[in-house]
Amino acid sequence: MSTEEEPLHGVRWMLTLYLLVHYGTGLLMIAGAAYAVSRVIQTQRAKLPPVTQSLLPTATPPRRRERKALRRLQRRHPQWSYHVAAPVPRAWYFIGCIPIFATAAVWAVAMPDGARFQVMVESTVGYPASIAQVRLPASRHAALLQAWQPVIAQGARTVEMDYTIGRPPLAIQSRDVLPVQVRQQGDLLQVAFAQPMQTHRLQAALTARGALAAGAVQVHPRTFAPWRERGWTPLLAPAPAGRPTPR
Repeated sequence: MSTEEEPLHGVRWMLTLYLLVHYGTGLLMIAGAAYAVSRVIQTQRAKLPPVTQSLLPTATPPRRRERKALRRLQRRHPQWSYHVAAPVPRAWYFIGCIPIFATAAVWAVAMPDGARFQVMVESTVGYPASIAQVRLPASRHAALLQAWQPVIAQGARTVEMDYTIGRPPLAIQSRDVLPVQVRQQGDLLQVAFAQPMQTHRLQAALTARGALAAGAVQVHPRTFAPWRERGWTPLLAPAPAGRPTPR
């Protein structure tokens, strides 16, 4: 069943948005972790006893007369010294690197690939779809959905995104699926196809497959955002996208 208009696959603005989020989120998370580690180190450093340093020369003079004179000055003028903050132990820096590397690892694992990101964005802001609805007793909904399966199978939309990340550049190809969504509200059954379909052909196919009376199925196109509307659930689980695959 052909569609009235081709869906937007891998549009440039979506790719640009994904790359901005991909790099921007990672930099913000790592910078935040580094700032938090720095604050902890400075707080713990303030608790260490200060170090006393003298204004007099610290090197030992080679001549005995000069050494005696230096000791005499130190006894007579103990105020010629000042206190400085204790140096940060080097081990603290190595320990502080652990949460920073852990943050980078969490970001690398949690960040979705390009296609999954596009599915999440479109599910939130909306995408062109066709909504079919029919009023039947709730006990007949499951059987009707089963009869509609050949038509529903054409309603999901595959999302692909090709992009380059890293240095040296690594070409990535990712894939995910926008599934058909279903919502049941009493005797009202609604099915949202993930792409705009030909209204009359879709209505005729659903009516014939469900052995329904003419006009029982209503189909209308609209912008659909399942994550912002209550009650919608994926009718068919999306194909597993996995991690992006290098090409």
